[in-house]
Amino acid sequence: MMCAFSVRAPASKRNAQRMIRSQRLALLLPLLVLVPVTACSGAGLVADAPDEEDALSSQNKIAKWIYDGPLPALDKSAEPIALAVSQKAHTLLITGILPADFEGRVPFYADTEAVTIAGASRTRIAVVYPIATGITFRPQADLADVHVLPHFTQADHFGGFPFIWYLQFRGRVAFHGPITDDGTSWRLRRGQVSHGCNRMQGEHVVELAQLLGVDMTKPHDTSEGGAQGFDEKVKLKVHPDFVTWKGHQVDVAYPVDVGVTLPTGDVMKFPTWSSRAFPRSVCEYRDTARPLDGHYCDSAGTNAAGLYSAFAPVP
Repeated sequence: MMCAFSVRAPASKRNAQRMIRSQRLALLLPLLVLVPVTACSGAGLVADAPDEEDALSSQNKIAKWIYDGPLPALDKSAEPIALAVSQKAHTLLITGILPADFEGRVPFYADTEAVTIAGASRTRIAVVYPIATGITFRPQADLADVHVLPHFTQADHFGGFPFIWYLQFRGRVAFHGPITDDGTSWRLRRGQVSHGCNRMQGEHVVELAQLLGVDMTKPHDTSEGGAQGFDEKVKLKVHPDFVTWKGHQVDVAYPVDVGVTLPTGDVMKFPTWSSRAFPRSVCEYRDTARPLDGHYCDSAGTNAAGLYSAFAPVP
């Protein structure tokens, strides 16, 4: 299953690939209203498919992933971490309390609010991730824990990303990597495309595991956490309606499959991030000689400007 990591094509070849994609999209656009999303294999059409360049490589199907991003593990002793899934909008909202000794800066895709806990001023953050949901099997949940397998290699299409399961029914229902790829890079389809799990961008599920308390700043083996995974206490709700934050319905700035229903009216649309723009937040663990010092992913590329810009909902 081990493959060599991908090498980026030269500019001339990338330009040719862009032209081919544009020509294909022009041919497919008239069909978008006629062809439904039909299978979890990735065969359905996607509206506003994003540029797939510089995404996480899918060549190594059992890769180990490192988190060098801006967010720490949340403080579960101050307040339970809350996970709220909207199966309608295909979003995951996570909220929790930053550690009291956190001295970093909050990234542009995280909203904050000041709260008082046990007489002390604290900061609650909120992040919204795009997800995929089940085609027909769409289990709901109201649970108090999740189980994190930080390096999951049961099958190639899991890509070595964390597998965060919460239900044992027809197999395990989990948050995990995107499953689908374009032959070189992983790419999430945000829609009803799974067998029941909540698929996520690979970099997002790595960050989610970090927020939940599993140290993703170092590589993990498949045996870590045992058969069940690390038990992390949360407040998890998976339900069919929209979810809210600060009284607003929640959405996220990520393309959706045809047929997905998004909230309207009073909506807070969160910005999101990807490894295309911020390659230093999550990267593949390759060079075992390089120190794990918070800068391991520096060699993955240069981050775009604005990682620590002020939070601003997307219009």
